[in-house]
Amino acid sequence: MCNGWGRRAQGLGLSLLCLIAAAPRSAASMQPLAEFVAAARQSHPDALEARATYAEKRAGVTQALGKVLPGLELRGTYTQNQLDIRPLFSLAPGAPPQRLSIMPRNQWDGSGTVSLALLDLASDMRLVAAYRNRDGQSAQLRATLLQVEANVAQAYFQAVASHALVDASERALEVARASLDLAKNRVDAGSAAVLEMDRAEAEVQSQVQHLAAAELSLALDVRSLQSLSDLAPEMGTVPSLKDDLHAEEPLAHFEVSDARIPGIVAAQLGASAAQRSADADWLTLIPTLRASFAERLTNATSFTGRSATWAAVVQAQWQFDALSVGNVQAGAARAAAGVARLRRTRLAARDTVHRYWSQVLANIARSRAARIAERVSKEAVELAQDRYQAGVVTQLDLLQAQRDSYQFEVSRVAADADLVNSRLQLRLAAGHDVESLTKEKDRAVP
Repeated sequence: MCNGWGRRAQGLGLSLLCLIAAAPRSAASMQPLAEFVAAARQSHPDALEARATYAEKRAGVTQALGKVLPGLELRGTYTQNQLDIRPLFSLAPGAPPQRLSIMPRNQWDGSGTVSLALLDLASDMRLVAAYRNRDGQSAQLRATLLQVEANVAQAYFQAVASHALVDASERALEVARASLDLAKNRVDAGSAAVLEMDRAEAEVQSQVQHLAAAELSLALDVRSLQSLSDLAPEMGTVPSLKDDLHAEEPLAHFEVSDARIPGIVAAQLGASAAQRSADADWLTLIPTLRASFAERLTNATSFTGRSATWAAVVQAQWQFDALSVGNVQAGAARAAAGVARLRRTRLAARDTVHRYWSQVLANIARSRAARIAERVSKEAVELAQDRYQAGVVTQLDLLQAQRDSYQFEVSRVAADADLVNSRLQLRLAAGHDVESLTKEKDRAVP
């Protein structure tokens, strides 16, 4: 599926994208990275917490709106009075008396009040801050999801590398056992001392230990990947970690604008929200003006004789005390801290991109050298086996060649895993996610 990709996909790395979104797999093959990432985005605790925090910030916007939008209050009461006071009373001279309901035995009261802030600059500014906090948490959610993807990718490539290490250890054990059989045959033929057979046996047991350690590492890495993604890996046939060793784009290609990196966007909006909150603390020193309109319905009409009455109120309020001064000072300090956090986040994001870009360069050199060393060491093992059978070299030379070949293969597996992982980590640090990389791959397929 990876054949025939265009130059655009070449820039992203063929092997990397094949690992991210593989072709339809058999039941015995390991899931592609995209499946683990998708599962982690839904189930990882950090992602769940970030989503809950985002919901909280959205609710904060509604709360802030409640301070500036008109409010409606409805109230109804029923009162049973001990006395039923309904006297006859003339409301005007010469007018016939009428019965007034001062305190009825069964009293019903209902009221409705509409209130509106005519002038409340502090609440208006806090509404702006609430919107900034909501948008900032949305960006922080994206940043958290990118970090979750980075952690899953790290665990994924580590598990694939550990699986390859188990395979290499099994092959090394088979070679050691073949060498042991050869040594036994030479001892039986009288062409070698028993010491050679003992050395070969010791080499077999050494490889058994290496295999046990590799299997333990694989078990732990698989468990870590499952814990991060809540998806059980199917460790049958795993993807190859081979990379074509192409050079990366220049560093400037990945040093994108701040708007591309969610962590920086979140810090920018957080700093802006803190500044708006500080401005709101200053605006509390300006008087507020509120208006309300209330209507009351009751059967206790008293001297009015009306069951429905209304009242309109305009209220001005101003308050100044030590608490107001302290709030202003604290708000200014929080705004300054927000600016500092923004600077720290921006520097850290740039440093992360630079670190992974540099790691890619170093890992390309490591992987290239490791592949050459592995190839040469395997040739050396074949030559040593032939010369040992011919009696030209000692058994120690053969054992050393086999050990070197195993170590070079282990080094190659680690170098390839680090290279593929660093390429993906570089793109995640630059603001791309696995889903966007998968779409990039799809667009590159002719």
